[in-house]
Amino acid sequence: MDPFMNAFHMCLKTSLSRSGISCNRIDSVELVGEATRIPIVQEAIKSIFGKKELSRTLNSQDCIARGCALQASMLNPLIQTAPFEIEEFNPIPISITYKFRGKEKYITKELFKLGTTFPSTKSITFENSTGGADLLIHYPDKCDIIPGLPT
Repeated sequence: MDPFMNAFHMCLKTSLSRSGISCNRIDSVELVGEATRIPIVQEAIKSIFGKKELSRTLNSQDCIARGCALQASMLNPLIQTAPFEIEEFNPIPISITYKFRGKEKYITKELFKLGTTFPSTKSITFENSTGGADLLIHYPDKCDIIPGLPT
């Protein structure tokens, strides 16, 4: 199998495992987008999700427009919308590393763990009354990011 399809298989498996939903609880898989017309992509999706058939009932442009309209109506206090739960989460952990001037030690703390929902606010207390710190917000060394993307 070529590297792209290996990465695609891993992406599907990781997404499924992180969702916490087993394949037998998924009734159908809806395909949206032109890349989903490629037979090898369809076969990968069928094998990972354990489905014999895949659904293609949504127009990709309609799907995006309807999602935007639904989100806008849910945020508008003047419109009554059926309650939908939308959870957005951080797919990559984010850390902070800091060092106070005059000190040799770098301290690294994880700000947002993998799967943290957002928007989210974090508060950090620095135990240094003299000030003067160098800060770096970054992805941790062992996180799964796209190769070549700066951390």
